Amino acid sequence: MDETTVKVLILKNNKVLVGKLGEIPPENVILGDPDHYLIDPVSYDESADLDKCMVRYPSRRLTSETKFFIRSDDVFFVATPDTKLLAEYLVTIGD
Repeated sequence: MDETTVKVLILKNNKVLVGKLGEIPPENVILGDPDHYLIDPVSYDESADLDKCMVRYPSRRLTSETKFFIRSDDVFFVATPDTKLLAEYLVTIGD
């Protein structure tokens, strides 16, 4: 499997996602195309209790896919999740 690390992403539209972030090799990226991917992303709601703050994104009602591509230009901030947040993320995605 590709090398990924669980990260918190704050997008430029203020949506917060948590997921396994991986990089597409630069030689495989055309300028303007996605240069990263997220596996098992969840949407994070900071105002909710920890056990209810994450929901699969996009919803399984929309797709069963778990790998999504993203442009780094759409990301405002990337950080390593807090230990408790990471644990809850793993529960949410079933790992």
